[in-house]
Amino acid sequence: MVSEAMEFYAELTGDSAGIERVDGQVRGKCWDGYFWYPPSCRDSPSQCLPFLTAGTGWNLEETMQKATAWNMQVAPVVAADWKAFTAFPSQRDMTFYWWVPDP
Repeated sequence: MVSEAMEFYAELTGDSAGIERVDGQVRGKCWDGYFWYPPSCRDSPSQCLPFLTAGTGWNLEETMQKATAWNMQVAPVVAADWKAFTAFPSQRDMTFYWWVPDP
């Protein structure tokens, strides 16, 4: 997550509880070390549908803004590597980022 994008997220949504400052950088706050929870999920994280992305967090900031603005119960998480990104969607119920066109 890019610090500048996270500052913009907090400014746009008013969700200062969804970010944290670490070593002078602003990042999304992951309460359990993996998932970022929008305000709609923070009281009951188990009720949220995971949204899997990978790389540097493809589509992460956009998903965070949408989840907060539209009160969506989705919990973004970034896969550790390509293998995890391609394996997890077939192992659990979740949404995931993909791009088009695919070769």
